[in-house]
Amino acid sequence: MDCRTALEILDVTRPDSYDLNDPELARAVEYLHSHPDCEREFRKRQSLDGEIGRLIRDVAVPIGLKDRLLVRLVDQRSADGLSEDRQPAEASAAIRKTVRLHRRSWFRWVVSAAASVAVVAWQFIQTDRPQLDLAALQKEAADALSRKRFARLNDFDSFDLANGLAVVVPDGWAVRLKTTAPKGYHGASTAGHTIAVFQFTFTSRGRLPVTGYLLAIPKTWVNAVPQRERFLEGKCDYVAPLIAVSWTMDDLVYVCLVPDEDARNSLEKLLTPRFG
Repeated sequence: MDCRTALEILDVTRPDSYDLNDPELARAVEYLHSHPDCEREFRKRQSLDGEIGRLIRDVAVPIGLKDRLLVRLVDQRSADGLSEDRQPAEASAAIRKTVRLHRRSWFRWVVSAAASVAVVAWQFIQTDRPQLDLAALQKEAADALSRKRFARLNDFDSFDLANGLAVVVPDGWAVRLKTTAPKGYHGASTAGHTIAVFQFTFTSRGRLPVTGYLLAIPKTWVNAVPQRERFLEGKCDYVAPLIAVSWTMDDLVYVCLVPDEDARNSLEKLLTPRFG
């Protein structure tokens, strides 16, 4: 026996378990004890297994999804001949004999399974939520942000997003405006989502510095997506006590909130003609 063979045999053992006491693994375990370098490699792999297990256990599973997965697992056990009336020791031995996976293959399987669960979980969450009404969101956010609530919001968590979608300010805004990192806004109008909100400031001639807010929303969350594609063309609404301008760019719907029409005109001039 060599180290590679011993490690392949011991691939079936679980971290922090009594699997190494199995008589079928005795020769491989004996090899480890007599070869310190090989034993160190085995301990590294066990540590990796344990870390992956902890990470997967920390992932929250939506209500209802767990029951579906357990039903599917029972069906799979039946298909594999692992009946529910078998004794634990007998079932464990059967599993070890039929599922002796190479570590790299096992690792790819774990990553693939975790990704599949994440996708299913995200789809489950999304289909369980109604789409938000943009007009209601504008009104609620304008009222909340005008009361200086931005500083009390939590940092925006991108976990609620899918497919690697990045929430960013439009091209040019970060260059012409002083923009903060996004905060997360959650309210009655957000349909269970957390909306990214950027605070920005700018100075126009003859005015004190103006503070405004930019909401960035995945367009799949919105029930009626604005047709205009730039801030300069955006739909303007008065949502007391602020002015709201909304438009769609790529995969995001933006809502800009500023104090009044003068501030909107000043911002428009600042972003013309290169940016929009």
